[in-house]
Parts: sequence; structure tokens; C-alpha cells
Amino acid sequence: MSAAGVAPGALDRRSARDRLRPPDLRWLVVPASALVCAVGAGYQLYDAGELTAAAFELGGSHPPGQPLHALVAHVLGLLPLGPYVFRVALLSVAGETLAAALTGRL
Repeated sequence: MSAAGVAPGALDRRSARDRLRPPDLRWLVVPASALVCAVGAGYQLYDAGELTAAAFELGGSHPPGQPLHALVAHVLGLLPLGPYVFRVALLSVAGETLAAALTGRL
């Protein structure tokens, strides 16, 4: 018995299988869908124009240049999903959804 009168491990009754199961992320579907609908409003909504231009040309934007963003956005820009600006803005949506998932996991 511990000082609180509870046996160690008695509060955590989940099995090892339940603890290793990935979290349920279905709650992210509605916010991510809303973000995807909002990115079509224009190129200034999420990304600056220079980030889109850097992704299109595979160049650098302002220092430090965001080379990973430019490479990943360029690859997304190759997908036939609408205007180029929309495709690059989908990268922002993916990043925001990932941040929300990690925050929810905490």
C-alpha cells in the first residue's frame, strides 16, 4: 500500500495492449475539413506568396530559407488537386492537423 492507501498500479487498469493502441484521431476530421475548405479563399490566408514561389521554383524564401517546406510543397504541387496555391496551402493544413493531433495526444 502506498501513502494514499491505494496499491501501486491499481489506478491504471488498462492492459498493455490498450496502452499501445494508437489514439483515436477521428475528432480531427471536422477541423481538418474546415481548414481545407478555408484554404481556397486565397493565397494570403495561410502562406505568404514568397513561400509558394519558393516551392514552385525550388528556391529559397527569406532567411533561413525553409528548404524542407519548399521541397515538400514542390512535391505536393505536382499532384493534380486544383490550383498550385491550393496544393501548397494543403501543406499548412497537414502541419496544423499534425500539431493538433500531437497536442491532443499529450
